[in-house]
Amino acid sequence: MSTVVSKMQTVKGIGVGKSAAMGKLRRIWRQEELERAYRTQSEEWAEFSRAVGIAISRIEESVEYLGEAIPPEAAEEFSLMLGLIRSREFLCEIKDMIEGGISVSDAVTHLRTEYKDDTAVAEVSALIVGILQGFAENTPYSEGDIAVIEGKVDISSLVFLARMGVSAFVCFGELSRVFVRLCDTLNVSVLVIPEEELYKCTEAENAILYPDKGALFVSPEIEIVSDFSSKLREDQASEIFASFCNEGIYSTFEYGTRKFSGFIIDAKNIDDEEKLFILYRRVAEAFGGKSVTVCLNEKNEALLWEHLRAVCRAAVYGEISIAARVRGVREYERIKSCLWGVCDELRAEKREFEDSISLGVMIDNIASFLVFDSLARCAERITVDMREITAGALEEDKRAVCESFLRWVLKAASPDVRCISVLGEACITENILRGMCDERDIWFERIQLSDTQ
Repeated sequence: MSTVVSKMQTVKGIGVGKSAAMGKLRRIWRQEELERAYRTQSEEWAEFSRAVGIAISRIEESVEYLGEAIPPEAAEEFSLMLGLIRSREFLCEIKDMIEGGISVSDAVTHLRTEYKDDTAVAEVSALIVGILQGFAENTPYSEGDIAVIEGKVDISSLVFLARMGVSAFVCFGELSRVFVRLCDTLNVSVLVIPEEELYKCTEAENAILYPDKGALFVSPEIEIVSDFSSKLREDQASEIFASFCNEGIYSTFEYGTRKFSGFIIDAKNIDDEEKLFILYRRVAEAFGGKSVTVCLNEKNEALLWEHLRAVCRAAVYGEISIAARVRGVREYERIKSCLWGVCDELRAEKREFEDSISLGVMIDNIASFLVFDSLARCAERITVDMREITAGALEEDKRAVCESFLRWVLKAASPDVRCISVLGEACITENILRGMCDERDIWFERIQLSDTQ
């Protein structure tokens, strides 16, 4: 806008009449718009050309990687994809849409919709859209991971992920026969979730929720986890996480990372011992011996008792510890006393239970920070929510904040502390804290937090 005003003032300065000035202004404006549109089209076309180049390389590399093991139908599919992506008709149709003002992603998506029955178009479109979205440069998966695929995945991307070491796929909707055959060839496991499940109400009993990239909430319950896990080779083992909503239990896969070694459950809205016991037991069994931490902040003595009884009984089936949300040593000692009382009661009832449960503290609010020195001296286990610690820090300052706080935590911790768990800021805290814990012979773990709603 400032450029236009400047040119209009120049025109007036040399004595041109008002109408002539406005006419020239309109011509200048049209020229600038045309130049801007041309630049946009050129940028879009350059982006598309780059994606096409990557796509051709991806297809050729897939064929080379599979070699003689390539299934005949997959070889034919790759040949059709290469023929299409190099064809003048395909390129011209995309170019016409770009020149018509349509973005390259929308143009490719439009083609996929228009030619939905053409397998080659669908495969090529999915491949190019994935590349345009940064799939080639920013793939979040690494060796041994399980890839959650939302939307269409072309067969060359399947081979690409398998080459990176991805051990299994979770896909929505039906898979093509070629896709399934390639998975067999590549020795990659596949779990298919019906597409309609994705759109069920999240409040429903059998809901599936896809809240962010990498996490999948699946029903029916633990069975689907066990079934999928049984298909994996030993060297494809992946973490299994569980998340809960009121009394409904959902199985959660944590894909894209195998670095978490524990899980926290905060069962706020369940107040029945049997329901809590079933909940905790299923988590412990599904987790296969990995650490499960139960958060407790119950002020009501009766409800606290129910939770502790359920935890002690469920701990027989897996490794469960307790992180108490407390505001001081007195509250911590109260929960510790209740835990002893629960063990005595269960022993008298001749119930099967675990009597050596680790009782720790959860540091996740300002009040608990203020009394941390005294709490750390009596707790066996410390859980720290770094999201609260770094909430007000600038991005460039977060590492320094994490490091100074974690040093303070270790300094305050008693000699009896056996484990320190950390939530949030995982990429920052892991390297810092792991080295510190090794010096003190303390077990370090990163954990995934989930709540009941």
